[in-house]
Amino acid sequence: MTISLPRHLLLISLLALAPLTGCSTITGDHGYGFRPAYAVEQDQTIAQTLWQNIDDNPALASGHINVDVYNTRVLLTGQVPDAAAREQVEKLARQISHVRDVRDELMVGPNTSMGQRLHDTWLTSKIKARMAASENIDADRIRVTTENGVVYLMGLVRPEEANTVVSIVRDVDGVQRIVKVFEYI
Repeated sequence: MTISLPRHLLLISLLALAPLTGCSTITGDHGYGFRPAYAVEQDQTIAQTLWQNIDDNPALASGHINVDVYNTRVLLTGQVPDAAAREQVEKLARQISHVRDVRDELMVGPNTSMGQRLHDTWLTSKIKARMAASENIDADRIRVTTENGVVYLMGLVRPEEANTVVSIVRDVDGVQRIVKVFEYI
């Protein structure tokens, strides 16, 4: 028996899942790349602090800013209205205690459309599904963020594991570019 959903329900379902993309953070075992709970909590605190600082700044309200934090390394993606806003977001990130590094991938220009954001969510979902199906990597330790067709990869990985992940991502239709923000172990 096949169940078919109307397109609007499928779209609503995808939107509901969008906040969950890129949320896996630790492995179940204590092997290489394991991140203890305090490390995960520290990343969450950094992200929450940065989001609050961005929300408190009216000059940044018109931008579409994404914040990802993994192992105290901050990745900024999205769009901002001008170079001053981009510099302000990076400055806010660098001022937070315990931030080791900031990777500023913000683009100056108009915000992406809802259609593009849905496509990015779809790409992230396809990539995560392919990674989960791979026997050569632990997909739970790799964060995937897609913005305007560009796929950003974060996590604690071995070099050969990074190569495998990049190979998987490269084979997904619609990926414009791959940016590795890995920390190698």
